[in-house]
Amino acid sequence: MSKGLSRRRWLAGSSVAAMSYAVTPSVQAETTVNWSSTAAIQCQLTDFRDRVGTGVVLTALAASPGGESLAAAGEDRKIRIIRTADLRTTQTLVGHRDRIRGLAFDREGRFLASAGNDGQLFLYDCSGDYQTIHRFAGNPALSDVAFGPRDPRLAIVGFSGRVTVIDSDHQTSRGFECGSRDLRAVAFRDDSGVLAVGGRDGRLLLLDPNDGHKIAEATLHRGRIRGLCFHRQSNEIVSIGEDGTAIVYDTKNHSVLHRIEVSSGKLFSITVLNSQLVAVAGSDNHVRILNTDQGNVVRRLKDHNGSVTCLASTGTSLLSAGFDATLRRWSVGSGTTRTERIAESDPTKDR
Repeated sequence: MSKGLSRRRWLAGSSVAAMSYAVTPSVQAETTVNWSSTAAIQCQLTDFRDRVGTGVVLTALAASPGGESLAAAGEDRKIRIIRTADLRTTQTLVGHRDRIRGLAFDREGRFLASAGNDGQLFLYDCSGDYQTIHRFAGNPALSDVAFGPRDPRLAIVGFSGRVTVIDSDHQTSRGFECGSRDLRAVAFRDDSGVLAVGGRDGRLLLLDPNDGHKIAEATLHRGRIRGLCFHRQSNEIVSIGEDGTAIVYDTKNHSVLHRIEVSSGKLFSITVLNSQLVAVAGSDNHVRILNTDQGNVVRRLKDHNGSVTCLASTGTSLLSAGFDATLRRWSVGSGTTRTERIAESDPTKDR
């Protein structure tokens, strides 16, 4: 095991260790970007505006597995497909009738899913010009969506108090009661053995995604959980909450490993950078890099001029967006720290 991975807490059991994960090589590879070093951070940004020039607040963000493309949702209820290299919008998807709260690519980059306050879940074919292949309607407001790690099954949560798992054929589904009427975050563990759910009561609920059996639960936050993410091939999950804390939790031994006091404000979004680092952001306009092995904040990025509502990572770059109607791409560079405005995002033809 390489030095960079030495402190990871791996999934236990020989059957798990022998798994062959069906993912693209670019996603499997461990990034070598040293976010916690003292090297300068380069920031490139683009503005998002509607047809009359008003700034569009961004509400959800996802990066494709290879990092070539981004999906960004705005308050205008549109999803923009963005080329990561130059942050230019190449396509705009319409169909949602209210705020879009969740975006996710499956791990092989075949599908993009979106979920919103209108109770709609859209599934797009990434290889087919992002044509809609399924639309699930009639749900209560939805707040988050996640793909399974080994197949394109989906999990959605929202204001119904249930987590719904949609099978990989995208035709059948099962709903499991979670005991809370306000669920905000959902995530699969890499071995597909655990589905994690969090919401208003600050409680982390661990379920078997096949039958909804409750594996464990723990109250982690004083208030809403707003984001959950598992480290790859690991038992560790990181949760963030409106209490400004990040919690590193061991889902095998059911214990808190670290409680990190991040901000006096609310935390809204989290994304994994590598096996030791995650990025978190929220209402105080800052993006912070956390070391989840050590349980501390190692870097702070301060350029946003409003709450940061969404984050994504390509493995080599960190993307952030929010109330200031900008999308920012952060990367570790050499020389002095600088911010570069590379191009305004022109409105594109709706489809």
